[in-house]
Amino acid sequence: PHQLQKLVQLDSPQPHGDDSEGNSETQLKVSAIEAGGMMFVAIDNLGVLWMWGNIPQPSSSDGDTFTLKSFSAPIPMWDFYGHTVVKVACGNEHVVALVSAGENHNNDDNLVCYGWGNNKHGQLGLGDTESRSRPQVVTQFSQVSVWKAYEVACGAFHTVVLTLKKRPSVCWTFGLGENGQLGHGTTQNSSLPKSVSELPEHAYFVAVDCGLFHKSVVSTAGEVWSWGMEKGLGLCPDGRGQSGVLGDGKARDSYTPTMVLWPPLSEDFNDGLNSADTDSKKPEKPFEESDIPASLLESDSFDVAKAWQSMLEATDGKELRRLEMFYGNMVDGVKDKIMKRKIQEIVRECMQS
Repeated sequence: PHQLQKLVQLDSPQPHGDDSEGNSETQLKVSAIEAGGMMFVAIDNLGVLWMWGNIPQPSSSDGDTFTLKSFSAPIPMWDFYGHTVVKVACGNEHVVALVSAGENHNNDDNLVCYGWGNNKHGQLGLGDTESRSRPQVVTQFSQVSVWKAYEVACGAFHTVVLTLKKRPSVCWTFGLGENGQLGHGTTQNSSLPKSVSELPEHAYFVAVDCGLFHKSVVSTAGEVWSWGMEKGLGLCPDGRGQSGVLGDGKARDSYTPTMVLWPPLSEDFNDGLNSADTDSKKPEKPFEESDIPASLLESDSFDVAKAWQSMLEATDGKELRRLEMFYGNMVDGVKDKIMKRKIQEIVRECMQS
């Protein structure tokens, strides 16, 4: 393949800016990097995966036996030549990658999810606990799957994959679950991907990450949900080192996603909310698309106007509280006093209705 022809011209990664040999067209540049417990993985500008540290390797000629071998310099993953590695993540001893089905990645095509390395807790999502020395396709996120994977992250012995279908986003987890880090409401392991059903159905998740024994996801609305081992989840506004799921100061693990509680809203914003109790006068016109800042309207990942309108029309108290939290964080970054007053009027209208 064309990709392989270009790669073989690169004996090893070259320092950035070194073009003394006149090979600038094939100069290797790193476009993404991730770190696990004992390894590093990186993707270059050709879509090739490089690994170093203690990485999964076959321990015998048949390639069926798994072991970890130490490499002090990056080595390429030959298994994916002819394809483009788009996303990669690694845990203590396992790796999960999202790879193009063909040579190049097309946004309309499904990415194929591969897993390899230690699988004692089912963290590869292959339906068993047998470790793999070479990448193997995770059936739930194959080329023909109805789920379109777009993001992946790994904890110590667990994995999370974000996908798209009819609903905005679906979060899948698998692997070790003893601290509730899978978000399934139990402490059981799962060797197959299982959706985190307690997350909101209409949220679009833009980022996900894992700690040793916990996970967090972020939505386009700026909301954060966390679950797993309680230390570090940030679910209690007072005494963040001793976080508790219910915000009552009790230290406990969270087996299902819980929204992270941010510090109290700014003083100016609280004053605006308090005045809503006595001010019965409504704004002259309802919320319209023209009221949204241009920076949000230009977002290409999500229809902000439509989403905000649907939230304003909702009568569910939970949705209104989430909207209030979103506006509180947004106001902190708005320096224009006129814009701040407009935002307060919008929230005041929502709270009255």
